[in-house]
Amino acid sequence: MALIPLRKQSVNLVIDQGCNFERVFEAANTTGSSVTIASHGDSRTSTAKMRKHQDSSSAAATFTSALTGANCTISLTNSQTGTISAGRYIYSVDFSHTTSSVTTIERLSEGIVTVIAQATG
Repeated sequence: MALIPLRKQSVNLVIDQGCNFERVFEAANTTGSSVTIASHGDSRTSTAKMRKHQDSSSAAATFTSALTGANCTISLTNSQTGTISAGRYIYSVDFSHTTSSVTTIERLSEGIVTVIAQATG
């Protein structure tokens, strides 16, 4: 059973190839109220990846992710986005927390990523 039941967000993203990217997601519980997901003495982390499709064996990109209060921030550098081919991908942001040796993983957000080709550079 989840210790912090989160409401999953379905959000589509647009990334400009060769540019910095950052997106902040505010965690909310199942009733829509903000909920603090940053650590309170237990182990809490977030991971975020994008893949070409759900059966892809490897990630097209792994986002840097950080938890602060009720927010989870994901980001990619311009060098990282510059190596991603233009097109459509899927992504997910997962939140995990461990209390009393029990780890719970919840999906914070998921959706489609459109990478727009770089016209310059």
